[in-house]
Amino acid sequence: MNNPIILDGATGTMLQKNSMPTGAHTPLWAIENPQVLLKIQNEYKENGSDIVYSCTFGASPSKLKEAGFLGDVSSLNAKLVEISKKTGAKVAGDVSPSGLFIPPMGSSSADELIENFAIQIEGLAKGGADYIVIETMLDIIEAKVAVAAAKQVCKLPVLVTVTFDENKRTLTGTTPEAAVVILQAAGADAVGCNCSTGPSDMLEIIKRMAKVANIPLIAKPNAGMPIIENGIINYNMSPQDFAGYAADFIANGVHYLGGCCGSEPKHIKALKQATASLEVISLNNNRKFFSTAKDAVCIDNPKYSPEVIVDDDFFDSCMDYSEEYDIITVRIDTKENLDSFQDYCNIINSPIKIVSANDEVYKQAILVYGGLSSN
Repeated sequence: MNNPIILDGATGTMLQKNSMPTGAHTPLWAIENPQVLLKIQNEYKENGSDIVYSCTFGASPSKLKEAGFLGDVSSLNAKLVEISKKTGAKVAGDVSPSGLFIPPMGSSSADELIENFAIQIEGLAKGGADYIVIETMLDIIEAKVAVAAAKQVCKLPVLVTVTFDENKRTLTGTTPEAAVVILQAAGADAVGCNCSTGPSDMLEIIKRMAKVANIPLIAKPNAGMPIIENGIINYNMSPQDFAGYAADFIANGVHYLGGCCGSEPKHIKALKQATASLEVISLNNNRKFFSTAKDAVCIDNPKYSPEVIVDDDFFDSCMDYSEEYDIITVRIDTKENLDSFQDYCNIINSPIKIVSANDEVYKQAILVYGGLSSN
């Protein structure tokens, strides 16, 4: 029987319950207190986790620099994976948002983001990670870049989970359907949702993802909605209520199921029990999906525009063509073209097909475009 794979629950809140001070940088505290981290992860393993996440959320070069860490980033990540490996469970090397954005939202280049992620991921792989998990992603472009970095430096399966707001969109406006279409095309081996909300609302997100997915889905909801008591955030959903959604998650293509904020080993134990007799299903959506940076669309016989040159009229030309054509064909041959394309490509309301005579420019354009460039 092909049972669901059970992930772990929250790490940060569990560490805080086991003496980590509020405001501590979690990976740096964990590396100095490995026995506390191992105790918690052993509890997850003993209560049913097949995979535990390394305590490396926030351990990218950019985030460690913010925390004042001046040491070897790759080595730190490797050592944290090695701690988690002592549980005997499989380990997913955890990668989180970098805090860096490409233009027009920020000033970092795609190459800088790739290097930032690659340094961390090399360390995770060196430490013996069995998977790379890119989680809590708020920006689809950063998620795409992180997948590209993982594929460049290792051959491990890459899992990606995105976080959505109450409107079921990411911070930068991407829908669940678009996230799946974009990330499975980028090479993710599984995609889904973490944090965001409790299991009820997350199930609605997963159902939407299932309509466009051709790869396994992941669900890691919070233990209900947060409740603030005496200035402290608590999650009060019982393990039984939490696990009551397990069968519906599995029926909608979830292969990897765990918990996020507020979930504890007892929640994972309830998930393990609730899924013991369940078998995962494969999703197979054969229709042709395209996507902008925000929205996915199914077009069986798309109509492509004539080529648009990236010049001063680029945006207006794309908007004009979007009235008549399904896909906008954009030619980008120079670095100057690429810079202008980057400023406007993610606010154009039709999917884009990128063409170029310059392989390097083409690769960069694919990375900075938040949507899915059709073949």
